[in-house]
Amino acid sequence: MVQKRKYAAILIGSALIVQIITACSASPVNTASTGTPAAGTSGNKAEAAPTGEKVTLRVMDWADSEKPYREKFMKDFEAKYPNIKIEYTLMSVDQFQNTITTAIKSGDAPDLFPIPGNMSLSMAVKGEWYLPLDDYLDDAFKSRFIDGVFVEGSTVLNGKLYSIPALSSVPSTLVYYNKQLFRDAGLNPDNPPKTYTEFREAAKKITEAGKGKAYGIIEGGKQIGRWKLAAMDWSALGGSGLNQQSPISLVTHDANYDSKAVVDVMNLFKGMKDDGSFHPKTMSISAPEARALFGEGQAGFILQGEWSIGVWKRDNPNLDFGVMMPPVPDDGQKGYLPKSTIGPWIGISKTSKHPKEAALYLKEYFSKEYQSVLVKAGDRFSILKDVNETASFRNLSNTMTSFRNLPD
Repeated sequence: MVQKRKYAAILIGSALIVQIITACSASPVNTASTGTPAAGTSGNKAEAAPTGEKVTLRVMDWADSEKPYREKFMKDFEAKYPNIKIEYTLMSVDQFQNTITTAIKSGDAPDLFPIPGNMSLSMAVKGEWYLPLDDYLDDAFKSRFIDGVFVEGSTVLNGKLYSIPALSSVPSTLVYYNKQLFRDAGLNPDNPPKTYTEFREAAKKITEAGKGKAYGIIEGGKQIGRWKLAAMDWSALGGSGLNQQSPISLVTHDANYDSKAVVDVMNLFKGMKDDGSFHPKTMSISAPEARALFGEGQAGFILQGEWSIGVWKRDNPNLDFGVMMPPVPDDGQKGYLPKSTIGPWIGISKTSKHPKEAALYLKEYFSKEYQSVLVKAGDRFSILKDVNETASFRNLSNTMTSFRNLPD
């Protein structure tokens, strides 16, 4: 019963976004109209823009799902602060990890950039990547955020704030599935697979029914991190004790990735490869490309995060999809899906010549108005107070009721 409640709580997050965006689809966010709030407008007196010569603020990240909303945000920002021009570079995760390290070593780091997923904040601060933000962001700004955002060891080191998280996330290895492809393969979309064998069989049936036009599963295979996350999270359900916050197993207290639970996940993927269930482009594409092909109906399953939902609703409004928990070993569940935590993301470069302007960008980016646009679009759960409740949680009671009816 306790495990069902834990999983229901996780699924509520993703399923809730599905329901919210579907309900709101009659009134989509129009990022090209003047109806989208200007950057940082909150009814309060706007902060004066810095005076003096014009500056170019360089921003780099991998937030591809946010791209159309960020473009509008930047136009609004530049209109509000005409002396600041934003130069934005969007990359894939893998491209960013390679590029940012080279840029920092050469002394050419952008003014604002996130911390790569393969590096801890303590390592980045020790390497002098970031400035402390406290001199540029006051307590009024910090009070916008929910509890747990500014935590020692996560976004704060030695009492100094260095980084701000992007969002409050649910696990990025939940499984989205195409309900129409389920029907075409004779599967029940209201009863998605629960075990490894059921998952493999469902993918095989979808592949056979697709006849070369649709496959059982797709993944952004050239991003090694996607496979690592699946191995960690799915094996955790099998009792590996692995989690994204530590390389050490909470069960064995060793950094081992050869436990039976991990090997079982790898064997599942190998078996699906042997079945021909993986989309043939899987190993040559990134996660955003895989998400796009899933949106076009070319795969029955995909492992993604909640940010995908807004993209599908915008780009593939006819896509009929659902979300399910990762499958568990045939001999039963022995562990738990690791709890997703709020981790560091963006900070101001230690070498930035425009830290005040960079701080203005952060204040506008983390305004209630802009974050509400992202939540309404289904891009994320915000880390700002009240935004999720006011921007999107109108159907919470109905969703809660559906999950209370889950069997024990």
